[in-house]
Amino acid sequence: MLDNALEAMPQGGRLTLGLAGDQEVAVVSVSDTGQGISPHDLPYLFEPLFSTKADAVGMNLAIAKRIASEHQGDLRAEGRHKAGATFLLTLPLKPLEAELPPPPGPPERPPSPK
Repeated sequence: MLDNALEAMPQGGRLTLGLAGDQEVAVVSVSDTGQGISPHDLPYLFEPLFSTKADAVGMNLAIAKRIASEHQGDLRAEGRHKAGATFLLTLPLKPLEAELPPPPGPPERPPSPK
């Protein structure tokens, strides 16, 4: 998210980081004053292989959103065409409920000699 924000401001600008939340979630925000996001592109930002850059593969935001989802969070974008963008990463503060395998049973006995 930081790389994207900096790349959106090749002539400089303002990069703002924020942290907010409550008892349940933390929200990290990354805002820039760059070129913004076209309303046409906004629905596709997190799709694999989508990029508006000629020299990019278009996987970074897709991977970041997947990682957020795997941690029961979310990543979304708010674009202001020609006036910057804000990305919001929301993550739960409670531990993930992991499904643990059952404890191992007693070892199997070898067959008794006959």
